[in-house]
Amino acid sequence: MRKTLFPIIAFSIAVAFFRPSFGAQTSVLVWGDNTGGLTNSSGLTNITAVSAGSQFCLALKDNGTVVGWGVNSYGQTNPPVGLSNAVAIAAGDDHCLALRADGSVVGWGDNYRGKATVPADVTNAIAIAAGLDHSLALRDNGQVVGWGWGSLGETNFPPDLTNAVAISAGGYFSIVLRADKTVFATGRISTNILPTLTNIVGIACGYGHVLVLRNDGKVTAWGMNDSGQTNVPQGLSNVVAIAAGAGHSLALKNDGTMVGWGASGQGQTFNFGQASTPPGLSNAVQLVAGWDHSMALMGDVLGPLQSPQLFSPVLFANSFGVCTPTAMGWNYRLDYRGALTDNTWMMLPPMPGNGGVRTLSDKSPSDTQRFYRVRVYR
Repeated sequence: MRKTLFPIIAFSIAVAFFRPSFGAQTSVLVWGDNTGGLTNSSGLTNITAVSAGSQFCLALKDNGTVVGWGVNSYGQTNPPVGLSNAVAIAAGDDHCLALRADGSVVGWGDNYRGKATVPADVTNAIAIAAGLDHSLALRDNGQVVGWGWGSLGETNFPPDLTNAVAISAGGYFSIVLRADKTVFATGRISTNILPTLTNIVGIACGYGHVLVLRNDGKVTAWGMNDSGQTNVPQGLSNVVAIAAGAGHSLALKNDGTMVGWGASGQGQTFNFGQASTPPGLSNAVQLVAGWDHSMALMGDVLGPLQSPQLFSPVLFANSFGVCTPTAMGWNYRLDYRGALTDNTWMMLPPMPGNGGVRTLSDKSPSDTQRFYRVRVYR
């Protein structure tokens, strides 16, 4: 029996963190600026997630360890000895974070203003984000914690912000997605557009610009535009994930292809082709954008047009659902558990693939929190 796993879609009341992944059936592609050997990603195996810093790369392996490469001025490509059980990674300008399965967070690399020193009270985290000189963690109760440089408010979050479902950190600002699909912003970024943003299901911060993904598969952008990074291509649709770098933006479509824009070389970034689709990119399941380089995690299990992205997550009072492209002959199933440290996953009824997009749902959650994963098998 061949099977692949998307490990964790975590929901705590209304808290979401999800990452599609393949395990051994993946490859990593890096393109753009090659300073420090950034584009040398050959030989990587068993990768479940990638993240891009200013001039370095991180990759998370399915055994919970982390690999780094590129410029290493502050030790950012050298994860702490003994780091294990990692379930998520975040690369900032020149520092890194790793989220472990027990909800703890580890930091390393440049520690300017304490951005790599995780406060002792950061526990029960389910998502992390690293910006230029600050760091964020999302707790399983929907609260956001920030540390590091915060003089412009980028680490300040109101006490009544308890319904966060996703976080992203930019140059001197932070963006939070709330359970009602609206956005909260703090720090040096325009908030004029926020009242008009609804039905948001994804967020991404660059150095000075923001992308948001709506549930209709379309993208809105604002902020710095010196390299065209907020000029969303006309007619762009069917987007399931977004990424923002220093001066470029990326969108992953539901067929595993990529659209990029920005990085014209007119602003503070140079054009190394980081927004162009590189040769060999296909069936992508994750895109990330660094300063002047980009990364893609690609899978090869289900083939083109059925690549296992997860999108359009919906959470109501007593129902959770997520969509995924499906393939004939495969079964798709949601599993859940109450905590990441639980030993047993509870299985929900499977759904056969039909070659189209199907919705996997849990219609009667009685717990205050559940962490979901998607199993694909036959």
